[in-house]
Amino acid sequence: MKLLLENWRKYLLIERYSIEDGMEAIKPTNKKMRKVYKRYNNQTWHWEVERGWIDPKEEPPPAVPEEKINKAAYGYRTYIFEVIPQDIGRRYSDGRTVPENKRKEVADQNQGLAVMWIRKLSIKDPKLARDIIDGEITYSGRGHGDTPYSDIMPDLEIYFQNLDLMPKRNLIELESFDELHQMVEEAKEEIYARQEKKQYLDAEEGTKILSGKMVPNEETGKLERSPGKNGWFIAEIHNKGAACELGKGTDWCTATDLDFFDEYYEPDDPLFFFEGFWTDPSTRFQFHYGSESFMDAGDRPVNKETFKTLHSLLMQTEAPEKYQVVQDKQYEIIAGDSDTPAEELNKIIELYLQRRSSGWGSNIIEKVAKNAKTPLESLKKLYHSTDNKYITRSIQVNPVIDFALAKEILMSNPKDELIYARGIKQMTGYKRWGISFEEVNKIINAVEAARNYEPRQIPQEVANLYEHKLKIRIKR
Repeated sequence: MKLLLENWRKYLLIERYSIEDGMEAIKPTNKKMRKVYKRYNNQTWHWEVERGWIDPKEEPPPAVPEEKINKAAYGYRTYIFEVIPQDIGRRYSDGRTVPENKRKEVADQNQGLAVMWIRKLSIKDPKLARDIIDGEITYSGRGHGDTPYSDIMPDLEIYFQNLDLMPKRNLIELESFDELHQMVEEAKEEIYARQEKKQYLDAEEGTKILSGKMVPNEETGKLERSPGKNGWFIAEIHNKGAACELGKGTDWCTATDLDFFDEYYEPDDPLFFFEGFWTDPSTRFQFHYGSESFMDAGDRPVNKETFKTLHSLLMQTEAPEKYQVVQDKQYEIIAGDSDTPAEELNKIIELYLQRRSSGWGSNIIEKVAKNAKTPLESLKKLYHSTDNKYITRSIQVNPVIDFALAKEILMSNPKDELIYARGIKQMTGYKRWGISFEEVNKIINAVEAARNYEPRQIPQEVANLYEHKLKIRIKR
């Protein structure tokens, strides 16, 4: 009987394809996909045929160079994975949890199945194929407004996390993204009901409240939340019970009975929960700073305005003092802002100099180095304290640097092609520095020598100025 069940499981399509199968099926050598890639490159011809402007018998499609076919295939292969989740190997189609040592295998099979399904749809739909190749399908744009493809990734996540509740457990049978979305939406009532039935005895213990209140209802015993003076309930989440309790009725993977919570949570990098009560159901969000995951209740990335609002609320609590990841995000936000006071920028530089041995803050300090509000003396101190070429390059383009610093950066980094090109251009504007032509020429020759070049003619812009001076003298 056990052998029979194992053999039957092999025929479930959720486990039939591997990621290798999916990759092989979208190669330019695959006959069906080759037609897709050719059609992509002959869009105008197909458009004219569809309108009856061209007789395909008299005027066949133009030949497509192999290079263009391969380029289309590369785009397809690149962008199709922007909407296919990585970690979708936690549950079998019968509802059982996948053992940890089998998760990668099952996730690869599910990803392979997802590739084959999207491939099937894009063979039938030229516009979908074109949007994948052009990158229009990308999930990364979701925080900046919905697109026709906004729901694909979260729908696939919910689908594979709750296969036992899906009426169709064979993804390849679905005929469109809309069908998947509709099926997932219809299943949510049952998904949420399953969440709601569960009681998490350690939920209160794992919830650290930053704003508002959470108390058990005297009659039902259920935890009930209310907002603080700022209109929000805000809390830190420190255990799986709290993640599941606060996440009831959401699409967050951390709110399922699967163990996603453990992969996000660290004692110094908890999850943060936000709830506003002006809608029914309430408006909820979950942030995890370490993974840059800032999601709404539908498990979609929030837009910039929403992030700014919620992050500002969190900054008004004790969270930034307790958790460096929150404060670091604040530094990242203000580092490049022209409204940030010089004192704050100096503070970030000092912090970087104290912690640079740990590798902290390079991306933050690069923004500070470019910020025109950063004082010149601070830029000099930063330059003399770092050997990071990206920070040096950022300092070089800061409009507040003086000739002395510009000269030092150029002469100390003559073989850095970007610094060299920028520095030579800066030197040609020697007049604004109040520097003589002769001194600039010496600097340029020294840099060329350091690059193992013979001292060459000075840049054309400088040469033209020099020639102009000579003409004036001759006329006199």
